[in-house]
Amino acid sequence: MRVATYGAGSLAAIDDDTRLVELLRAGDEQTFVELIDLRHSLMLRLAYVYVRDRAVAQDVVQDLWLGVLRDLDRFDAALASKPGSSKFW
Repeated sequence: MRVATYGAGSLAAIDDDTRLVELLRAGDEQTFVELIDLRHSLMLRLAYVYVRDRAVAQDVVQDLWLGVLRDLDRFDAALASKPGSSKFW
């Protein structure tokens, strides 16, 4: 699952995607900031592999983050926890 090296009360204390989504749905801005801090660089590198343009990769990742917020209600914890499934994040 998810483990981060941030301070107490942060993503380090969140051990599954269900709890993370609950916090995001509740409007926990700090959780979203820490999620971005944790995943943004990796996502940007991956986007760059496909588009080969830094500005376009940044746009792709920004759109992805907006999609995460927009689609929080579609998160299915049962589906995400199945072995071999594609995780929500």
